[in-house]
Amino acid sequence: MTAADELLEYSYSGAMLYDPEADFLRGAAFADGLETAFADAGGSDEPGDLTVEPGETDIWQVFETGEPMRGEPIDTDTVDIPVDIGGSLLYPLGEWGVLGISAGADYEGFSDDDRQFVELLASTTENALERVTKERELRESRELLSTRNDQIEFFNSVLRHDLLNGMQILRGHADMLADTVDEELRSHVEVIDDHSADIVDLTQNVRAVTNSVGEESATLEAVDTGTLVAESVSKTRGSHDDVTITVGTDLDSLPRVRANEFLAAVFENLLGNAVEHNDSDRVEIEVDAVVDGETVTIRIADNGPGIDDEAKQEVFERSITAEDSGSIGFGLYFVRVMVDRFGGDVWFEDREDRQGAVAVVELPRADVEETGPGE
Repeated sequence: MTAADELLEYSYSGAMLYDPEADFLRGAAFADGLETAFADAGGSDEPGDLTVEPGETDIWQVFETGEPMRGEPIDTDTVDIPVDIGGSLLYPLGEWGVLGISAGADYEGFSDDDRQFVELLASTTENALERVTKERELRESRELLSTRNDQIEFFNSVLRHDLLNGMQILRGHADMLADTVDEELRSHVEVIDDHSADIVDLTQNVRAVTNSVGEESATLEAVDTGTLVAESVSKTRGSHDDVTITVGTDLDSLPRVRANEFLAAVFENLLGNAVEHNDSDRVEIEVDAVVDGETVTIRIADNGPGIDDEAKQEVFERSITAEDSGSIGFGLYFVRVMVDRFGGDVWFEDREDRQGAVAVVELPRADVEETGPGE
C-alpha cells in the first residue's frame, strides 16, 4: 500500500485476502491513513480485524465476479470502516482477494491515469501473491519429499537387514533339512527354499524401486547390454529345465546402453513373466535385439496365450495381481519403473507368426548419449 499512499496520495487504500477455511475476506495490508483512522476511532479494532463475508457487498462482488468496480463509494454500513473513504477503485486480485484504493470523501474523482496505475498495481500485487504461493508450495513439497526420502530409507534398512537376513537364515536351515529328511519330505523343503528365494528376489526388486523413486535423478552409466541379456538368459535356463530359450542375435555386437545394475533384473523379470504365464506343454522363448540410430530394442517373445489389447498397459500397474499365485504382480511394475528411470520405454505386442506375446524394451544407447547423434 506504500505505492498507493505515497505516489498518488490514496491514504485510505488497502488489500483484503481470502481465507478459504473461514470463507471470508480478511484485512491484510493498509495505507497509513486507514491505520490512523482506526487508531483515532478508539476501541480494540484494527484494519487487520476487517472481514467481508459472502454477500452483496461491493468488495465481495468484485472478488466473486473478478470484475473491477471503478468510482463507486464503498457502503460503510456493510463494511465496518471508521471513516468516510469516499469513492473507491476496487480491483480483484484473482483467487487471493481484492485491492481497494480510496482518497477520502472530498476527492473529486479518479482520472484515467489513476485507473491505469491502480490496474497495474493490482496486476503486480496479484503476480506477487501468486509467486509467494508457488514458493510456499515448492518449499512444502521439498519438505514433504525430504520426509518421504527419510521414510523410504527406513523401510529400505528394514528390507536390507531384517527381512533379507531372516530369509537367508531360513534358506540355510532349509538346506540343512534337505540332507536329513526322506524323499517325500524333501519336496516340502524344496518348496520352502524356492519361495524363500522368490522373497529374496522380490525384496531386492522393492529396494531397487524405492531407491529409484527416492532419487531426484537416477544414477546411470554405460552398461554392457549383451552381457546382461546373456546372464539373464542363463539364469532363467538354470531355474527352468523345461524351458527353451533361443537367442537370435549376436549379443557381443550390441552397443552399451544408459542404465545401471538393475537392468539385468528387468530382463530376468520379463523372462520369468514369459515362463510363469505360459500354458504351453513346452515353453519356448525367443530373445532378439535391434539397434537403431539412438536406441537398442530387446524383444522377448513367448509361445503363451498372449495378452488382451486392453491389458497390455494395465499389466505394468502396481495394482495388478497375478491370478494363478494370488500374489501382487510386482515384477512388471518394477520393470516399468526402472525402464522409465533409464529414459527408455517398455510395452507388449502380439506375436505375428503364432500365438504368444512379445515384451519390447527400448533403451537409449550410451554412445549416442555421450558423443551426440551423428558423431
